[in-house]
Amino acid sequence: MEQGDLERTVELLSRLPARADADNRFWRFAGWAKARLGKQDEALANYNQALQLHPLDWTTRHLLAALRREQQQLDEVDRLEKIVQTGYELTLAIYAVPDARTVPDALLTRLADFATDCGDELFATSLRRQLRQRSQSSGREGIAN
Repeated sequence: MEQGDLERTVELLSRLPARADADNRFWRFAGWAKARLGKQDEALANYNQALQLHPLDWTTRHLLAALRREQQQLDEVDRLEKIVQTGYELTLAIYAVPDARTVPDALLTRLADFATDCGDELFATSLRRQLRQRSQSSGREGIAN
């Protein structure tokens, strides 16, 4: 897909085991292939399936934005591309953190906001709960010292 090779992508997708349908990347690649074949409705369904499996997948949202651009749904394109840009920036920021224990609160807050923007309230709520617990723990440590 990254090389733009539609035939090879379709061939590789056809070889995957049935359990691949539980992987958002399968649906992303299938959506890309359908979009390249001009089957916009099927591409949209595939992208939606990918996002249902992994709502924070900004790469699928980028492909979805391209499809929406073809459909002249420019307001949706703008909304999606803002999410894509944030997802990309968060990815870079997360890769720069040495380990999970040292993720700054500000980054976790941005990630929670991103999850909300992507419709993943379960993840967003979990992150916000962890942030509150961190805050309460650091407040107690400050009192003890």
